[in-house]
Amino acid sequence: MSLNATALRRTTRFGAAALVAAAALSLTACQGTGSVKVTGNGDGSSASGSSSSGSGGSTTATGAKSDGSGTGTGAGGAGHGSGTAATSDRCATDNLRLHLEQGDAGAGQIHYTLVLTNQGTSSCTMNGFPGVSVMRRDGSTVGKPATRSGGQTGAVRLAPGASAHVVLHTINQGMSDAGCWTSGQLLKVYPPNNTAPATVAAPNGSFQVCGDTFDTTTVQSGAAA
Repeated sequence: MSLNATALRRTTRFGAAALVAAAALSLTACQGTGSVKVTGNGDGSSASGSSSSGSGGSTTATGAKSDGSGTGTGAGGAGHGSGTAATSDRCATDNLRLHLEQGDAGAGQIHYTLVLTNQGTSSCTMNGFPGVSVMRRDGSTVGKPATRSGGQTGAVRLAPGASAHVVLHTINQGMSDAGCWTSGQLLKVYPPNNTAPATVAAPNGSFQVCGDTFDTTTVQSGAAA
């Protein structure tokens, strides 16, 4: 074999080795320095995207929650989202003071005004009908809960110290053959959109329903009918 042929073969092997090394370096750089930007809707964690990067890549994810908005960042292709849920501003039972005013009798009809006052430290909203039942002092219920009278008038916004009211209605004794229920001393009241009740004392210590007639209006603004 000639000297020139041997030199040529060595040069060919060296060039092939250099190409392999360069390809390996290029692949490593691609895997170690790649970056991904992912966008998605949902909870911020269920985003989709594609990239040629592998381990060591960085990810930023943005997402919108159904009850707020969220952004997040993660490493190695994992992202997460955060958001603030909207909280209800309904008037909770614990923040209400109840007062039942003496009934107004006229033409055989008796109307009582039940006043609900916001004694909390922030404004709240009340909307709809309360649940109202007559009770004895021992906690037993008299008759049936009040039925609904009329339609809803819309939400009432109560600042701290402000009041809303409903009107309770029954009839005088003797106006109906149905007679009267046993008298109660308390009313159990479920303010609109609440599952916790409150109790309020009856005016002059007694509340009586006659003629099987007992109903309530929706919540209305102000402390008086």
